[in-house]
Amino acid sequence: HSVSLWNRNPQRLRPILDNGGRVDVDGADHVRSTIAIDRISGDLGESVEGADAAIVVTPSNAHEEIGERFGGLDSFQAPVILMPGRTYGSYAFTKHFASRAPGSSVTCLETQTILHACRAEGSLVRIFGTPMAAFDAMNGFNFDTGQAGIAANEMDLNYYGLYAAAGVSN
Repeated sequence: HSVSLWNRNPQRLRPILDNGGRVDVDGADHVRSTIAIDRISGDLGESVEGADAAIVVTPSNAHEEIGERFGGLDSFQAPVILMPGRTYGSYAFTKHFASRAPGSSVTCLETQTILHACRAEGSLVRIFGTPMAAFDAMNGFNFDTGQAGIAANEMDLNYYGLYAAAGVSN
């Protein structure tokens, strides 16, 4: 997959750009690696152009603002995953998306918790833990239909905290 990176504060991207578009990762297993980010931009539309999905990792108090920003994009249609959610973030996101894009809808999913515990320090990301079972549960999720596949049934998705909000349209 191609990975794009966007931040509401473009200054947060500067250390990664200064590092040649690479993020140094210190994994929970104490393995260090470097990952090249395909596209880094302070422009949300540029960052999500052609995306299969958008993963939004932000506190819940930003879900309304982020929903409005996505709703202001001309041709965004990929599903959005809010990490963490569990605070009706998908409802807030889709409501504010629809306020900026009347007649449009968006699929918005939210997780019960963040799928990785980490901290960014400039261009270094320290990963403290990743519950791999959550990724296993998401493996069979069909983003087009909102249905779990053979690899993950609805109970698995609910257990690991992946919830879908119905699309909101005006």
